[in-house]
Amino acid sequence: MLTNINKKLLLAIGLGAVFIMVLLTLLLFKKDEQKAAGLLKGIKEKIICINPGAGRTTKLWSNERWAKVADALVEQGAYIVFTGSREEQDLIKGIQSGMKHKNKIRNLAGKTSLLELAALLKKCDLVLGTDSGTLHIARAVGSRIVGLYGAVDPKLWGYHDEHARMVYRTTNFGEDKGKEYMDVIQ
Repeated sequence: MLTNINKKLLLAIGLGAVFIMVLLTLLLFKKDEQKAAGLLKGIKEKIICINPGAGRTTKLWSNERWAKVADALVEQGAYIVFTGSREEQDLIKGIQSGMKHKNKIRNLAGKTSLLELAALLKKCDLVLGTDSGTLHIARAVGSRIVGLYGAVDPKLWGYHDEHARMVYRTTNFGEDKGKEYMDVIQ
């Protein structure tokens, strides 16, 4: 499937535009990779990152569902690392409070710069999250991702390759119904 950007590029090429392929790469500095390694120090299990926040409330999934997913992953042998901004610490604490397995989680919300976050996401075995900047950063550094989409159509804004899975309700998308659509994802 083509993303919205790819469709527009193909249209431009069809109209005679010359297209030069540009590969966008996020360069990570050694100091950012070292900080990420330090934040993950001592974790022996597979590392699953959950980034539950988003820029709009219509993109949020319920704390209870995130807690169930995190617990199920811990029961499968994973260690959960939560990421987000400082402002999302309460959101993450709400998820953690609903979890059974609190000994296999680490809350790193607000503890990284953008490049440190990118380095951290690169070290994770999988990144789960809502349609957000963090999910796009994870993809830019080559992480395997699972994205939850409610307010926007993942066929236009998601990723469609062997390293990405998009979870969504197949219906009309839109901000006015985004939260309602997120609520049906189970």
